[in-house]
Amino acid sequence: LDYKPDGRRYEAGTANLLGIVGHHASLQLLDALGLAKIAADLLAKRRRLVPELLAKGCDVLHADVPEANASGIVTFHKPGGDMTALAEQLGQAGFKVSLRVMRDGSRLIRLSPHFYNTDAELDRLLEVL
Repeated sequence: LDYKPDGRRYEAGTANLLGIVGHHASLQLLDALGLAKIAADLLAKRRRLVPELLAKGCDVLHADVPEANASGIVTFHKPGGDMTALAEQLGQAGFKVSLRVMRDGSRLIRLSPHFYNTDAELDRLLEVL
């Protein structure tokens, strides 16, 4: 780095105006929808996914967690299944999932649906599984 020899060395540069405008718009959207409604929607998505995953023979982390402590994030694995291959298959089908590796080397898939995900998208995800 070439620092200026005078006070210009402390100039911050150009503010990320596009980022600021985008962040403001996203906060307005969240405020308009209402955080309580978003939270309720995320829990509804969890209530929908967990039983379906269990019915498909998957083990779901904290499947029975009380809703007061739950979130929309659902992490699962299928005993005997190749979770790396399943994560790749889901990715090829257009789903963004996260393959997590535990300390013991086991692999899990994390789903993080949000308020903008539709029931049709969840149905398609469950079909691919």
